[in-house]
Amino acid sequence: MSKFWFENQKKKKKKKQELLFDHMATQPERNKAAFTEGIHLALSTWTVLTLAVEEEFGGPDSREKAEWLVGVVISIFETSKKKT
Repeated sequence: MSKFWFENQKKKKKKKQELLFDHMATQPERNKAAFTEGIHLALSTWTVLTLAVEEEFGGPDSREKAEWLVGVVISIFETSKKKT
C-alpha cells in the first residue's frame, strides 16, 4: 500500500488538465476543473491523510474513503456557492 493514493486518479487528472487548456471550454468549466485539481492536490499532500490511507486506518476501503472525501469537499463548496 505504499503507492501514492491518488495514482489511480491520473486519467481523471489528465482529462481535467485537458479541460483547463481547451479553448472551447467555457470559463466556468475551466474554473471548476482548476478548483477540483487544487482540492485533489491539497488532500493528496496532506501527510496525515496519506498515512491513514497507506496504513489502512479506515479499513481495506481507506482509498475509496479518501476519494469520497475529495468529492464531499468539492460538493460543500458547490452547495455554498449556490446559496449566495
